[in-house]
Amino acid sequence: MKMTSQLKITNQESFVAGLFYIILGGSTVVLSYGLNIGTASRMGPGFFPLAVGILLTVVGVMVFVGSLSAGAEESRITRVSIRKTAIIIAAVVIFGLTIEPLGLFVALSLVIIVGSLANKPFPWRSVFLSIVILTPLVWVIFIKVLAVPFPLWPQLVIG
Repeated sequence: MKMTSQLKITNQESFVAGLFYIILGGSTVVLSYGLNIGTASRMGPGFFPLAVGILLTVVGVMVFVGSLSAGAEESRITRVSIRKTAIIIAAVVIFGLTIEPLGLFVALSLVIIVGSLANKPFPWRSVFLSIVILTPLVWVIFIKVLAVPFPLWPQLVIG
């Protein structure tokens, strides 16, 4: 009697996403080893990247394993939109280029607007709500809680 076990990818989208998270999280963990982690009360520069890397890896494993289960929703990857991918990458690059000279509020608004161009038709209401909700949320998390020294406004406004 011959027993064969065949691995079946039920949800291709989750499989690829899980694999991506595992690679990204694992790489982040490996690259953060050279940084001082510190302690829970006095976190060093390596603490946050290590924590995010571990979380990404754990989420990736969960998504990856879930894509292989028989109960997973079946989905197939049919086509990757080069246009949408390029728009999302452009939004991230624009944020990186504008955060210092234009400040957090303008850079975040730009990344939301440019990223939303990947949708057709352009979701004006969603963009407006995203800017109104995410801007104060990002301000609280990164400026107030984590004390990241991002400028809030363009250099022209604050001198």
